[in-house]
Amino acid sequence: MSKNRFVVSDDVIFISHPDWNFTAAATIREDYIDEIKSVTWSINNGYLYSSKLGQYLHIYVVRKWYGNAIYEQMCDSNYIIDHMDNNSKNCKIENLCFLLSDENKGKGFTLDKEGKDKTFIALSLFKDFTTDLFQISIVFNNPANLVVDELEQPSVVLMAFLLYDTTYKTVIIDARAILNDYYDYGSFYPSRLRFIDYQIEGKVGHAISSEEYIKYREATIKSNHAIWGFVKKNYFKGWNKDNPRQSLHILGYQG
Repeated sequence: MSKNRFVVSDDVIFISHPDWNFTAAATIREDYIDEIKSVTWSINNGYLYSSKLGQYLHIYVVRKWYGNAIYEQMCDSNYIIDHMDNNSKNCKIENLCFLLSDENKGKGFTLDKEGKDKTFIALSLFKDFTTDLFQISIVFNNPANLVVDELEQPSVVLMAFLLYDTTYKTVIIDARAILNDYYDYGSFYPSRLRFIDYQIEGKVGHAISSEEYIKYREATIKSNHAIWGFVKKNYFKGWNKDNPRQSLHILGYQG
């Protein structure tokens, strides 16, 4: 009998334990949900592991979805399974992607560190298994200047959702560019990126500095008012090339 506690919501199972201060998550299907619930998952080197199955949870999930043959082939080619959000407890299939071992190490020293602080900008990567396409979702908690040639009024970006039909490596490079432009220039430049479709939401106005934003947050909290801020925005499951969004919506724009 498992020593874990399991809660199922749609196609996700949440796994907890009395000794843990976190909850893990994994994508499930009818053909293996009972097996996941029948064993005890413990922590081994920061990852969920079942001694009975002899497998880590993220590898177990990838094997179920991609098949053993593809998994073994990728391992033989020096690929590992990357947790796209750098959270080893998030074993949902949209958060797991094959990445060359050296590139995984590079991501750990660059994007994973650069995107860790979600105070100002929350950027997330996903791979939609149903379409085999990547997505980047971005919430600008402190809005950035939106640099788009056809805009005739100064505007800021609040959220952006980008669809990619490229390699995971290219998505990582673009994600780093987005963060670099945000922190170095306070701006978002869609034309510099290699997405194939987009949904961008913003409003007319000018961006404020990070210092001004922190002062605003502190003043709002002191006045006992709530302040919203995202740490992650989910992806659009099923978004593909055949149903393009190509949406740019700017609140208050008159052009």
